[in-house]
Amino acid sequence: MSDQLLRHPLAALRAGLGLTGEQYLDRLDDVHFALGEGRMGKGRQKVSRWENGVKSPEMPARYAMACLHGIPGEAVTELGWPDFLLLAFPDDRPVLDSPWTLAGTVTAVAAAARGGSMQDRRGFLIASGATLSGLATSWSLALAEPAAALPAVPAKVSAVNTRLTPALLDVLGQRLDDLRRLDDVLGGARLRQTAIAEYELLNGLAARTGQHGPLEYRLLSLLAESARMCGWLQFDTGHHARAQRFYITALRASATPATTRSVPTPSPSWRSRSTPRAIPRKPSTWSAPRRTPPPATPLRA
Repeated sequence: MSDQLLRHPLAALRAGLGLTGEQYLDRLDDVHFALGEGRMGKGRQKVSRWENGVKSPEMPARYAMACLHGIPGEAVTELGWPDFLLLAFPDDRPVLDSPWTLAGTVTAVAAAARGGSMQDRRGFLIASGATLSGLATSWSLALAEPAAALPAVPAKVSAVNTRLTPALLDVLGQRLDDLRRLDDVLGGARLRQTAIAEYELLNGLAARTGQHGPLEYRLLSLLAESARMCGWLQFDTGHHARAQRFYITALRASATPATTRSVPTPSPSWRSRSTPRAIPRKPSTWSAPRRTPPPATPLRA
């Protein structure tokens, strides 16, 4: 399989169908005709011009795309071109739409791990505009929400529990610190798989622990830092969709009550899909954690 990044949602959808630009246009034309809009004008470069931003498809063609990819018709006008196409990637929905609760964080963390494979070649952001504003608002509200005295148990916890200890968490924190230092020497391309492996280790521990106290929430703070690190390494290599999945997950895992001891988190104010280079390279809000991370306060239930 090609390692070439897919810079546009339409390019990713077309690649998922295994179609060339001309083959995709033929299929789209059939849907266009079935919707009563007649036959489309065809050209060898038509789809590539859409994907490269040279031209935008006309409204009937957009509705045909929505029908082809199972997207609600109202999203075409509500989200606009090409953002409505982002709804055709269902694996992103748990990361974007899960509630900002402990159970929702568990769901989003697992979804980000599944989506962190090296096969996702999308070089565009998965959320922009109103979606990002909503995520930022939810994050702020979660930070301001007082922690529940007795947090709810996550929806799905393995029967095989892992006992957390301060010593274990110290070791896990040291591993993240070492990985972050290696990034300065080796770069993101050589460390992406290692970072994802560390993230999956922490995710597995979080899924199997039966505890719901300070140690578990410190583990979630490590998960937040691990997700942030994965996001940075993915962004550094141009894999913006993967990067944003991890950054959003980092925000969720770090959404503790407002306190001076909150863990480092990435900025929620990402730019639009069309301007990924506007994301700061290494802003101060993504600063490295202490060698032994401070205990995190609980997520709300």
